[in-house]
Amino acid sequence: MVDDFERVGEQNMIKLLKDKLRSNNITFYEAKYAGMSDVCVIVSERWSFLTSL
Repeated sequence: MVDDFERVGEQNMIKLLKDKLRSNNITFYEAKYAGMSDVCVIVSERWSFLTSL
């Protein structure tokens, strides 16, 4: 979970993380939640229900 996802640095970090997961053939799910501060959640298949909130 990354808070303040509206910031460019956090977005770049998530991009690097997703690239690393993909390059290692790791399945993941992603969700973004907007509010006073945006949040990005990246989880494994086991926790994928967290992306349906």
